[in-house]
Amino acid sequence: MSSEKLLQYLDEAIKRLFSFADLKLHTDVRFQVEQDLRTYFYKQLLNRKSTSQRIIRLSNTTSRDGQQSNKGTNLTGLDQWKLLSWIVKFGNVSTIESWGGAANQSAVLKTKRIYQVPGQEEPLKNWAEDPFFNLREQTKLLEDNLKEAFGEDLDRLEDDDRERIFNRYKRDFDRKILSEFDLNAILKRYNLSEQVKNRVRKVYEIKQEMLLRGTFLVALDQFPEPVVKEFVEVAWRNGVDVFRIFDAMNRINEIDGPLKYARALGAKVQPAIHYTKGFPRGIPKYVELAKELVRISGHALDSLVIKDAAGQLEPEEAYKLVKALRQAGITVPIQIHTHDTNGNRQLTLLEAIRANGEDYPIIVDVSTGELAAPLAQPNDRHFLNIVQGTKWEGTLIKDVDFEQMEQAEFFIKSDINLHSPSVPMTTEDRLRIVRANIPGGLKTNNDNDINNALHMYEKLIRKVFDIIFWDPRGNLTAKGQAFRAALVRLMEEEIPRVRKDMGNFSLVTPTSEWVVKQSLNNVIGWIIADQTVLNTSNPQQWQLSIKEDLLRKNRKSQYLYSVGLAAHLHEDLQNYLVEWTQDTELQDMYPDINTELLAWAFDIEGINIELDDQNRLTDSPLEKFQNLRKFFEKRFVDVPTIKVLHKMEKLREGGDADALENLESQEFSWDLINRILKNEKPMNIIKRPEDYVQNYQQLRNKYPQVKGSPEDKILARVFPKEGQFSNLIETRRILEEQIDQARQNLPADHEKIRSLAAAYKRAGGRSGERRSAASAAMIGDDKDGGINLNPDFYDLQINREGKRAIDFAMQGPALTPQQVQGLTPVILGVKILTHLEI
Repeated sequence: MSSEKLLQYLDEAIKRLFSFADLKLHTDVRFQVEQDLRTYFYKQLLNRKSTSQRIIRLSNTTSRDGQQSNKGTNLTGLDQWKLLSWIVKFGNVSTIESWGGAANQSAVLKTKRIYQVPGQEEPLKNWAEDPFFNLREQTKLLEDNLKEAFGEDLDRLEDDDRERIFNRYKRDFDRKILSEFDLNAILKRYNLSEQVKNRVRKVYEIKQEMLLRGTFLVALDQFPEPVVKEFVEVAWRNGVDVFRIFDAMNRINEIDGPLKYARALGAKVQPAIHYTKGFPRGIPKYVELAKELVRISGHALDSLVIKDAAGQLEPEEAYKLVKALRQAGITVPIQIHTHDTNGNRQLTLLEAIRANGEDYPIIVDVSTGELAAPLAQPNDRHFLNIVQGTKWEGTLIKDVDFEQMEQAEFFIKSDINLHSPSVPMTTEDRLRIVRANIPGGLKTNNDNDINNALHMYEKLIRKVFDIIFWDPRGNLTAKGQAFRAALVRLMEEEIPRVRKDMGNFSLVTPTSEWVVKQSLNNVIGWIIADQTVLNTSNPQQWQLSIKEDLLRKNRKSQYLYSVGLAAHLHEDLQNYLVEWTQDTELQDMYPDINTELLAWAFDIEGINIELDDQNRLTDSPLEKFQNLRKFFEKRFVDVPTIKVLHKMEKLREGGDADALENLESQEFSWDLINRILKNEKPMNIIKRPEDYVQNYQQLRNKYPQVKGSPEDKILARVFPKEGQFSNLIETRRILEEQIDQARQNLPADHEKIRSLAAAYKRAGGRSGERRSAASAAMIGDDKDGGINLNPDFYDLQINREGKRAIDFAMQGPALTPQQVQGLTPVILGVKILTHLEI
């Protein structure tokens, strides 16, 4: 049965149930109940004998992708190390995503937990972590677990065999990962019990995987080929086993470079096609991309990834896409990575598994506890509970340690939450984010950009709307909060429009950064230009909308009010538009670009930019662009360069080719023009390798502690900001001491968590005892007393335990601390319902 038909039957059953019971539920609650029922009915279908077995493996993303921006970027290297110490014992986890993208190490951390130095009252700020050090510590953790798996039998290994097995954990460029065949061949030579052999295989199978944004690596700028090559080599040397490589716009040529460097080292690769709803070329193009990615990966391929950063992959689409890949003859393992922002992405994983069939392996990315939904991957234990008892469980359930997962969840709740609280999100918040196609990883950056804009343009906005945004303590006023919420809603409406202007390309870092910043600029620009209307009639939710006269104008005119009059488009979008004019692959994938906007953006509106029948540019519009790539020998050209060349050409057409001085103005300096004529103008995005060499030498001169290791060179190139690099070495020393201490305390810490988690579980429905267990974990032996108003202790929950119950991924909105003026005693009458029947 097709996915659409199956889910249609489930939805009809749910509607009949609601109609029969005449249930009137709040929108948030109804959405969650519907999703829970969908999953419950699906599980009943799985329990039918007709279902066949599947080859399913788990990949855990908690340490990097956990709750994405809400928590992931706040996790320190020590946090990640502790998380890994739990995850490696889950069983049946093939890969652990441990670094990539804008993880905490590439951000500037501000936390008392790590950087409080004895004798110094204030914590040190603006200290960045060394991701390569963190990788090495995590690699050593994996090595220690493998030694533990061998136990006393480790001493029986001959030196050569021991060297071959543990070589992968060395800090070296020529480290090697044994194949399953080679590992088994070594184990056969020793009289080991099957239990030991299985344990060793499970631990050895666990690989560290990192996410690479193609030539963007882990940053927001593109890098030249020599830097990409060096970065991949250094990441491999420090413990990365698998490189998951994607390009935001699905360009093969941007994936091919880092992929071939990883392959040459002996690393495994996971090339990814990035899914987006409304992809112009649809599933056939995805299949075409997948075939090419499998081909260029060759023997190095670990899995083919379907990456869904914005939580857009509906179960029906997951079924169609996986089915199409298998029908096209792709037999390699397929891996599904989706974010649970929209709720109930468990069904997306399940429908992908169903479409995959029983002949080929499929891997699903999951996360753990409160670091899973809503912004990261579906919850691992909830997913396993769904397939438990069905033919799909196979060895998946048998080899998973559920008790270890429960204890890890308790560790996250009691320890990680202490210094990295979640940002409360309602179902409405989540649905709006999904509709705007915003990936979870962008949320923190977006929140910061909005607050910065309100600070920067407050005086200009107040001329239009007389609102005081900030109180003397720097907090948003009540009206400021209401206005900010209205601005966010209008911005989320604008995001799909900007994305459509760009041809409906997918939104993931870095394209999501470009589009969201542009949308914010547009909205702020409209406000300042008095092109918006603010409706405050509903005090609970203000409404900000575009004036009718602006709505009636075309899209081009709606960019005219953008903040920063010198550049109406984000510079990265400008570069994308230029590349689109020169790249037939982009033209083929995104033919519906707003060509009127493109022409306006470069001040060349006289050029007729159209596509021919073959979806390629005709000759006429290329007249102004055809020599640019050859002229600069680079892929990108910035907008000032285009405008200067355009004006130069106009002068030549007017017979005034020598009057270059006429070009000099406030917009274009003579120095800029001269550099263009001498072919010295660097592009905006891809920087020249010599720029990095110069930058690195400057850093070495300023910070003599930089010794010239490959790691330090890469850190200086990828994270060149002084604030991120200046105290890197000292940070590494402090973190090393903390991890050494944690390593010594690890057995005792794990035992403490086990004991507290067991007490928490034994307390059952006695919420006071559960709170006591959680309190003990959170505050240790501190017995100073007082009233703890931590909202985590308000034990409001739905009991989903019992033989007939099932765990679901959906969670209600978190309780938030309330500001109370004075003290108002309130007695709540609570009636306990022991039975509830519909």
